[in-house]
Amino acid sequence: MPTRGQFTSTSSRIARAGICLLAACGFCRTSLAGESTGAATASPIEHLVVIFQENVSFDHYFATYPVALNPKGEPSFSAADDTPSVNGLGNLINGQPQGVLLTNNPNASNTANGSNAI
Repeated sequence: MPTRGQFTSTSSRIARAGICLLAACGFCRTSLAGESTGAATASPIEHLVVIFQENVSFDHYFATYPVALNPKGEPSFSAADDTPSVNGLGNLINGQPQGVLLTNNPNASNTANGSNAI
């Protein structure tokens, strides 16, 4: 039966070998990831990932886009002429909701919602 010292030594060796193997696999994968076969881009940025907090809406982050405030001292932003509107929530007109999500909410017909869920 192996002693505690032999067991610890063997476990340590296995762990170190595993770490070396993972590091080697990561190195191979990283070096291959740098080879791009796609079309050239105008900037080195090829992808942009936006991570939203849970239960925080798109409008919470981007409500002013494409009509930014452009405060003094800050870089100004002007949307391109063909930029689509992202105002899917809608507006109040004469006190009544007008817009895609306010008047045609797909959750309203979900039978799993309670009677006052919307």
